[in-house]
Amino acid sequence: MEADLRNSRREAERAYAAEQYTQNAQNETQTAVATLQAATGGARVVAHRNLYRTISKYYGSQVQEIWNLALTSINFDQSMVESELLGKARSVYWSPGSANTSSSVEIFRDWIIFGQDAFDIDSTTQMEVYLEGSKQLGPDGSQVDLRTAEIQFTSAKWAQRIKILPDDGNEARHIASRLNLITEALKPSTATAADITAMLNAILNNSGHTAAERIEQLNDLRYQRLLSDQEFEAAKTKVLGI
Repeated sequence: MEADLRNSRREAERAYAAEQYTQNAQNETQTAVATLQAATGGARVVAHRNLYRTISKYYGSQVQEIWNLALTSINFDQSMVESELLGKARSVYWSPGSANTSSSVEIFRDWIIFGQDAFDIDSTTQMEVYLEGSKQLGPDGSQVDLRTAEIQFTSAKWAQRIKILPDDGNEARHIASRLNLITEALKPSTATAADITAMLNAILNNSGHTAAERIEQLNDLRYQRLLSDQEFEAAKTKVLGI
């Protein structure tokens, strides 16, 4: 009799735990869906990711089905979270194999994502990269890395400074060059034919950049509608020395 009571108690506890699990899954999913529906810009990207994590946490093999149902319930348009990724830079919190998204800053054409933080890009946004220090030999002959690197984002409505791994500094500068060209293009165009010619010549004659970097800069001018497809191809040919 006592054993039967214990078994009955265990069954009741398991049923209660299962009920609580289901209720938690529904509540957290509904909250995540509502957050996504209300979000805009880069915050929408963060909310979109958070919804998927919430569903993955609770629904196992049903993840894709529940995910599709959740997005359909708010008539979600996938294009609202799509933007060209210009590049990433690992923050000082990065570690090999880390699954923590806050370990890298992601720079897109339309927004910047750093963990749960999102910042929308507009014509006032600028990105600068600061590198200081060097690698030196310590008293015992071992190499000591005294370098530091930071990304500084500024905009009319926000500003953010993020410490990154020094090894990512040069790549970050490359990303900054592209992003700053993009945001400059968002400003009302006042470029004259002479201005465009000067920009084109500056890119073509910049021996400090690789051919690939100069071609990307030319492509950004084409994206800004400052170069036609034919002008872009002609300039590209010059860069490649064809």
